[in-house]
Amino acid sequence: RRQCIKILSSIFYGYDIKLVPSSRDAIYELLIRLPQKKVIIPAYTCMVVNEAVLLAGKQIVFSKTSAKSFNSSYIECIDSDCIVLATHQYGLPCNIEEVAAKCKETGAVLIEDCATSLGTIVNGKYTGTFGDYAIISLNASKTLTAPPFGGILKAKDNNILNDIEETSGR
Repeated sequence: RRQCIKILSSIFYGYDIKLVPSSRDAIYELLIRLPQKKVIIPAYTCMVVNEAVLLAGKQIVFSKTSAKSFNSSYIECIDSDCIVLATHQYGLPCNIEEVAAKCKETGAVLIEDCATSLGTIVNGKYTGTFGDYAIISLNASKTLTAPPFGGILKAKDNNILNDIEETSGR
């Protein structure tokens, strides 16, 4: 377990990593700790994302999805009172550099959903390294699997990871 966390942390440039039961759990645990009320997600996404957002008591704001890439642009929805859950669909990165810049400009929180993009590189950086947080699914249908399922949560803010660790007892 420690060796796995060490390797994953090195991929994410030394940011803190937590292994979680599932990516849905990671999304939920993050969202209940963040004060913003709105979560911007792609109109085309996995149903567990919607479920985690609603269970966390947040409002879903859908961003238009491209018929070519299945990714969303997000830009039209970003403001200071939101969390952007930027999904890299099917290993194809969304416009993450533009989204990250807009989030930084407005103060929005950026969570990258890297469920199927582990190892994808954008201008020399791995997906999952642009946002404040990143979530990777280890479900059997994803790039990296761990039977029966699991997830990885990366954070620039170790305080939230510590709080998740303390309150969940994992």
